Amino acid sequence: MKDAIQRSAHLSVSIRAQQCFSDGNHRTALFTFVLSLASYSILLSPRFSLYRAYLIISARDHPDNAENTLFDLGITETSAKLLHYSRSRVKPGTADWAYLEYWAEEVRRVVVHASVVEGVYTRIQTGSRWAGGEKYFFGRKQQLVEWKGLDHQMRLEVRLAHTSFKAGS
Repeated sequence: MKDAIQRSAHLSVSIRAQQCFSDGNHRTALFTFVLSLASYSILLSPRFSLYRAYLIISARDHPDNAENTLFDLGITETSAKLLHYSRSRVKPGTADWAYLEYWAEEVRRVVVHASVVEGVYTRIQTGSRWAGGEKYFFGRKQQLVEWKGLDHQMRLEVRLAHTSFKAGS
């Protein structure tokens, strides 16, 4: 099973890294991962977070990530991260049409979810928000209030997306 996940991860990260399309490379890579695993009779379990996989293949913090492309070392290391994340979140099984439709819809939604997380991060990091058609800024104390007002899952996702982020700093 490990070899199949590794091949699927490498294929997916390569698609993202080579930026084959003008738009949708992350989504294409993610759905390719789902399809490739399914071709090996491996299914994603409910514990698998597509958003987490999206962050992994984005390789934001990888030093080899230049202008949204990865070179060989970056592809190899990012594939290994995706393998490591996925290994305990898959199970043997046969994919039916409903399974593929479900994951296709999840892939479509992951970009919207990523945009929401980025919006929350930007609001807290810059200390600003729009109200009544005008932008206003708030200080560090309000940043902490905004941060504490987020639910646990959103705080986790902001931290996953921006590993160096510290609320209130």
